[in-house]
Amino acid sequence: IKGDPANGFFTQTLNKDIGCIAPDSITELPGLGLVFLSNRSIYLLEGALENTGSITSVVNLGTEIPNQLERINSSAAIRASAAVYQRDKEYWLSIPIDGSSKNNMCLIYHYEVGSWSVRFDFPIFPIDCMVTSKDHRGYLFFGSNDAENSNQAGLLVYSRGYDTKGSESVLPKYETVSNDYQSVFSTFRPAYVMPYVVGYGNNNISV
Repeated sequence: IKGDPANGFFTQTLNKDIGCIAPDSITELPGLGLVFLSNRSIYLLEGALENTGSITSVVNLGTEIPNQLERINSSAAIRASAAVYQRDKEYWLSIPIDGSSKNNMCLIYHYEVGSWSVRFDFPIFPIDCMVTSKDHRGYLFFGSNDAENSNQAGLLVYSRGYDTKGSESVLPKYETVSNDYQSVFSTFRPAYVMPYVVGYGNNNISV
């Protein structure tokens, strides 16, 4: 939508090939633009925010994770849900994969780094909806409709560790997807690893 109150408003088509298939996936990335899930990939509508000085355009953010995006159940993709967890500078996108009718995997975009993580072993699934609190704490709340595990159903808040700090590892664990070691990189051996982490309490961090 372009225009102003004095001259009126009008619609302007940016792209006829890319659209949003999950309204709850639309979220504003601070200082970047609006991110959303399409039937092809995950896109960023940049230049649509005020005073950015950028030309309005659509950027493909999902080029690093084609194998994960191929697994999305398109018939249930409208249930995908997203939120921005500003404490860790992350965009969370919960999606249904492998024929599931519920969201059963989380894609995490670290928007300050420009890279993706994927969480398969997140302890609470499915995440059917999520929102962050608007106060200084910025908690991430999400709703789960898991009918199989009664203690995992209802309204929950994201926590980074166990009650017994120091005796268990911190959850969730990130699994990078920048290089898919099951395809052409099957014989690839990394020479260096640079972790981007935040430590709390007396938990050890190991790679």
